[in-house]
Amino acid sequence: MKKVNLKEVLPYMPEVILLGGTIVFFLKDLVITSSFNYLMAVGILLIFILLKWKSKFFSLFLSIILGLVSLYFQLALLSEFNEFPTGSLAGRQMLLIGSFIFITLIVVSVLMPLKYFKKNEES
Repeated sequence: MKKVNLKEVLPYMPEVILLGGTIVFFLKDLVITSSFNYLMAVGILLIFILLKWKSKFFSLFLSIILGLVSLYFQLALLSEFNEFPTGSLAGRQMLLIGSFIFITLIVVSVLMPLKYFKKNEES
């Protein structure tokens, strides 16, 4: 069995995190609501295309879209938090978990194109 080198896997962590999240939401919709989520299916396809082509412009396009959507949902989360009663435990839990998810996606959207632009400069 071949050993996996951490230095070979670490650069692909933004894509792995993004792919894992899209697969989880796709399967959740498929199993729980028995509906095919076309948006998540397209997201999975786009991530696989990015991993295959390794295009810096395609990664920049996906990162801009991901960053803007994450920022929008972070603002929507803050708006929804204001509707909870002051000091509500459920409101704080929603804010904490939602902020963790959307801030992680914003970080991924920043790291992903940096990797591809750096890789192409070294070549």
